[in-house]
Amino acid sequence: MYDLYVYQGGNGMSKPFVLCIAAWSGGGKTTVVHELLKRLPCSEAIYFDSYPIDFLKQDYYQWSVNGNDYNEWHLEAIADDIEKLLRESLDYILLELPMGYANDMIAKYIDYTVFLDVPLDILLARTVIRDYCRRDPERRKLDSPLESLAERLTNYITHYRATVFNYIDKVKPSADYIVDGYRSAEEIAGDIINQLNTTSPHYINDKDMRDIVKRGYQEGDYYALYGVRKQPLDWQTQILKRFVDLLDAGSAVIDWGAGTGDPHDRWLSQQGMKIIAVENSAKHIRQGIGNLPEITWIYGDFTTFTWAKESYDGLIMLYSLLHIPRTEQAALIHKAIDLLKSGGVFLLTVNENASDTEVDIDECWAGGPGMAFSHFGLADNLRMLENAGFEILYTFSEREQEGGEPFVWVLCRKT
Repeated sequence: MYDLYVYQGGNGMSKPFVLCIAAWSGGGKTTVVHELLKRLPCSEAIYFDSYPIDFLKQDYYQWSVNGNDYNEWHLEAIADDIEKLLRESLDYILLELPMGYANDMIAKYIDYTVFLDVPLDILLARTVIRDYCRRDPERRKLDSPLESLAERLTNYITHYRATVFNYIDKVKPSADYIVDGYRSAEEIAGDIINQLNTTSPHYINDKDMRDIVKRGYQEGDYYALYGVRKQPLDWQTQILKRFVDLLDAGSAVIDWGAGTGDPHDRWLSQQGMKIIAVENSAKHIRQGIGNLPEITWIYGDFTTFTWAKESYDGLIMLYSLLHIPRTEQAALIHKAIDLLKSGGVFLLTVNENASDTEVDIDECWAGGPGMAFSHFGLADNLRMLENAGFEILYTFSEREQEGGEPFVWVLCRKT
């Protein structure tokens, strides 16, 4: 997966990026938008079907065969809502809209349109299942379902197929990207994010960012810049005690982005925790093995490993989330909750503020080749954790300490 570098709205730098998902009824627009919302935390969605409005104000079939002009649709309410969201501190506006660029009033707002290409037989099957087998409780019960179904299928033969063909001919050619809508929503969402990145002239992909981070720690002198301590500061010790108090003696605790293990893994090991330290800098691994041979060391990028589910009691991730592309962080948090046992405890540091761009580069960091950072602000970080299924137990801002940095320690538990 690539990191997504598009317009940044959350920091006030520019407008949100408007991504339109277009498909015919039954094409899976809503499900794909829901999946994208999970992966893009600083985003909001507008759903075409949520408006109790007759946008066309005429017979759809007659309109379709008489020109199929989407500028005859009255979409002022949607345009108003887009205008409102464009003034919000968002990165993305996800627009679930069948017609894509075909309506000029809405097209001027759209930065990128994805068309979900689904065969007609699948569209028909999905709508029949939706309307006749999985009706929501609030929807009116059909008095004569078989007669209604017969009417629907007759309409498909006489009208529906022609209107769908007209729709596809109008909307599909103008889309920026066409995907196979028969695949799962998870696959489609991942494909969309990858495609956006590879077509954008403004992105740093995840490999580039990871290379910058790895080289920065390998070639820069991090510990000369920040100093080396064998034991945590007093306030850090108090937070680590909260973490340990929620665990049993001998609990298995994994550290994603351990550095050399000092001071946090050393202290946790001294409290009887079984530590598994994962680090992607060979230099730090060598120092860690020399300093802390009693803990288990794993060399590599923790985001790329497949972790056994429910196999660890605790997880710490201190000052490492900010080195992961923001668009991958929600998925990573879901990985974190999966590897923890029931009631498992997670301690991590997050940033109070969003990064200035999707990926910030500090070219003078620690005297090395530079360092890359990518992070959301505190509210989005906490929302990301809660959406994954974590209960927030405690937060502490380093700004409460003299000379403190804009980091917040978050202690949470798998619910």
